[in-house]
Amino acid sequence: DRKLAAAVVRLLLAAFKFPDAQVRCTSVDGYKLPAGIAVQKRLQTEVHHSKALVALVTPHALKSLNFLMEVGGRWGSGRPLLPIFGVGATSRDLNDWLRDYNGVHVESQNEMLQFVQNLGRVLKRRPEAPAAYLGAVRQCAAISRAAKQQYLRQHGQPAESAQRQLEGEMKTEDAAPAMGEAYAAFS
Repeated sequence: DRKLAAAVVRLLLAAFKFPDAQVRCTSVDGYKLPAGIAVQKRLQTEVHHSKALVALVTPHALKSLNFLMEVGGRWGSGRPLLPIFGVGATSRDLNDWLRDYNGVHVESQNEMLQFVQNLGRVLKRRPEAPAAYLGAVRQCAAISRAAKQQYLRQHGQPAESAQRQLEGEMKTEDAAPAMGEAYAAFS
C-alpha cells in the first residue's frame, strides 16, 4: 500500500502543485507526521478539519482498525470523503455506512482523471492540464495491478473477500498498515 499511496500523492502533487505543508499521508516520506507530536490527537484534528480526505481503500487498509476509525471519523464529520479503490478492492468491500460514497478505481484512467476534476471542485482549485499528470495516473494503475497480483499470490483469494475475512477474524496485527497509512488529507 505504501508504494500506491506514494504514487497517489505524486499524482495529486502533479495535478494541483500543492505546497508540501498542505498534504498529509502518514506512510509517504515527506508527508508524515512531525516528530514529537501527540499522534492520535493530530490525526483526529486533521481527519476532521481537512478540506478533503482521500481514502485509499485496499484489502490491507480494510484490515486496519486505524484506517476504519479515521475514515469513520471523517464520515461522521460530514466533510468531503473521496475513496479511491486499489489492489482489487471495490465498494462492496466497504461497511454499509461507507458504501454510499462513490469512489473511483485507481486502475481506470478515465475514473482517475474524473477524480482529479472532482477533487479540484471540492478544494476550489483548478488542476493542471491532464497532460501534466497523465503519466502519474498510469503509474498508479500499474502499481495497483502489480499489488493485486501479489495479494492474490499471497492470500489465494480475491481482494473483495478481505472485508469478509476481517469480519470473521477481527485481526489487525499482521497485514494492517501503519496508523493513517492509507489516507491523504488536504488542508
